[in-house]
Order: sequence, then C-alpha cells, then structure tokens
Amino acid sequence: MTATLNTQDTGLQDVAGKAWATVIDKQTTRTDNTADATGKSDSIAGTWVLNVKADGPLQKMTDQGNPAGDSIDGAILTFNNTSSGQTQDVFDLTAEEQDQDFVTSGDATPVTDVTKNLTLPLSTDDTNHPVANAVAGEGEGADVFGWKKTDIKLTMPTSATVSNAVYETTLTWTLSTGIN
Repeated sequence: MTATLNTQDTGLQDVAGKAWATVIDKQTTRTDNTADATGKSDSIAGTWVLNVKADGPLQKMTDQGNPAGDSIDGAILTFNNTSSGQTQDVFDLTAEEQDQDFVTSGDATPVTDVTKNLTLPLSTDDTNHPVANAVAGEGEGADVFGWKKTDIKLTMPTSATVSNAVYETTLTWTLSTGIN
C-alpha cells in the first residue's frame, strides 16, 4: 500500500493521485541573513538537492517486524516518469501549524532540474541518487515529486529464492543545501 497525494491544488495536478515526496522551501523567510566565513547564508529560495538511496537489500521479516535472516541481493527498485508540481499554499498541503502563516516573497519558480527515471540497487553500498536540484531562486513553497504506482517497479534477480514471507528494505531521502 503506497499513499497517494489527494489534492485539488491546480499547481499539483501533475502529481495528484501519485506516490509522492515533498520539499518545503521557506528560505525566503530567514531573518538571520549574515554570511558565515564561507559566505553560505542568504534568504533566497533554492540551492538544495533532494536525493534518495537504498539502505540495504530486501530482508525477510517476521510477523513482528524483525529480520528473519534471509535477504535478497541484486534486487532493483526503479522510479520512472517522475512528475513534479509546486504550490505556495504550503499549509493546505501539510496542515502543519508552522506553515500556516507562510507567504511567498513574489513569483515562485518551480524546480527545473528533476530526474525523470531513478534506479536504486537495493544494497548496503547504494549511493545517493538525485531526485531534484533547485538552483538559487527556484523552489519557494512546496515542491512535490510524484510517481504513478505503476511507475514504481521492483525487479528481482533471476537467481533469487524467496519464501512465503514479507521482505522489506528502507530508503533514505536526504535534503541538502549550501545554506547554513
């Protein structure tokens, strides 16, 4: 069961009904704009990267959610046809009190550098795969990235031996920025 985005927001029509990940960029509301020794402090939107990576192989789990010993090496998870959308109505999307008074600084520019297809080897040595890269001035508000359920695929190696069990892995989504 993958949760999907339920929204009527016209800025998010391309990601509505899809599995989704969101970046909320409120850097324009920063009040401490003093540059540090590296000069990495400002109050403009953007300059962030959203990455994803697999934390390990598919692991057989007990019905209590504990590892059961067997794992499947060589499986691959793909996210194809990445869609994106942007909204300035952050509170309507998140329903979080901290977002209730957010107002954009002006014209919001959506993120333009979005990876259309991602391939994640499900292994402990997987590395970060960029999902989106916002340059300065892009991404203010909420940027949402989505995939149809049919565009998220798990490919098993032909040599895999599986039991009648639940197999799991985790993904780590990392948001990094040059802003301190």
